[in-house]
Amino acid sequence: MRDAFERLARTVAEHDGQTREIRGDALVAQLHRASDAIIAAIAFQSEHATHAKVSAASVFAHVRIGIALGEVVIADDTVTGAGIVLATARYAYLASRLAV
Repeated sequence: MRDAFERLARTVAEHDGQTREIRGDALVAQLHRASDAIIAAIAFQSEHATHAKVSAASVFAHVRIGIALGEVVIADDTVTGAGIVLATARYAYLASRLAV
């Protein structure tokens, strides 16, 4: 899972975003525009699928990505807000494997 998070964080940075924190099995990132988030998510899922095909790892992390708009509150190095709750608790789980 750590490898997947590292690759996702690189993809977020390549799309001018910032990885804010990792919460157990969730990576929380902030991008300036929804279109940037969608493009980054699709780019990562494409790269992740390719990585799965060529990886010799015996365990593969299936990654689901949820994207939500909304006010974000950053306090004490923690990111929260309605958008974060929706993206991590609901939208990501609606996506099928390797989907956004």
